[in-house]
Amino acid sequence: MQDMKWRVAKTVFRTGRLPASGIFIHRNFGEVQIPAEDLMAYRTLLGIESRQPLSFLYLLAQRAQVALMTDSLFLIRIPGLVHLENSLIQEAPIDFKETFTLKVQTEVAFKKEGSLIPKFHVGFFQNDHQVAFCESTYLSRRKKSGPKKKSSLAVLPDGRVVIREGFWDVLSQKSGDYARVSGDANPIHTKLLIARMMGFQGLVMHGWYGVSRIVNLIEDLMGHPVKFIDCQFRAPVILPTRVRFEIWLEDEMYGFALFFGVDDQLCTTGRAG
Repeated sequence: MQDMKWRVAKTVFRTGRLPASGIFIHRNFGEVQIPAEDLMAYRTLLGIESRQPLSFLYLLAQRAQVALMTDSLFLIRIPGLVHLENSLIQEAPIDFKETFTLKVQTEVAFKKEGSLIPKFHVGFFQNDHQVAFCESTYLSRRKKSGPKKKSSLAVLPDGRVVIREGFWDVLSQKSGDYARVSGDANPIHTKLLIARMMGFQGLVMHGWYGVSRIVNLIEDLMGHPVKFIDCQFRAPVILPTRVRFEIWLEDEMYGFALFFGVDDQLCTTGRAG
């Protein structure tokens, strides 16, 4: 873990200047095992009693993504990368006790100026068959000449009928707890000084922690694990805070939204089912 933190920290010196061909990296990781104690710690943190949660697979995908991010061919600094979207799909039965082969690739299209959009694709294989797939999209901000474009506001579905809503109080300590369980080495989640150096007023809640909690509630409504998760991270959640959630039915799935702070700011949207 300490070695990974150092490798992540060293990327702060990267320039973000890409070759005309852009970036394309692919690697395979074989014999990937889910440690039983890691899965139990994840389930305990989220209050999952007996299910084998699909959401846990993102922890494996993220570690594989970071391995590519620390590759010398990935010319973008990791600190400051913004996670925009994440999708996770189960395509066949999964045995959490068996090993996986992860086939991972990242691609970043060349742009002379302006922000870069790294995309990561992770295929999960068991017995030579793909059983799950994860796609993650990030933003790497770079300076751009000319006026800035106004960001478009996220719009929730009109006429949605909320079937469950509530809130969680999330303390700063929870970010450290999730970091230990997930292995996420990004210091904006655990080091207040670094978070402030990156422009945040406090520690930033892990986006997938919020998604995992809301998906756990959706699985309670369904009575079985989900096979599809798709989410968009709209704004960073600064801790400590109160997170409010809404769940509604949408196209034979469950739509969800997370809000935080005294002004009820929308931070995450998505679907699961």
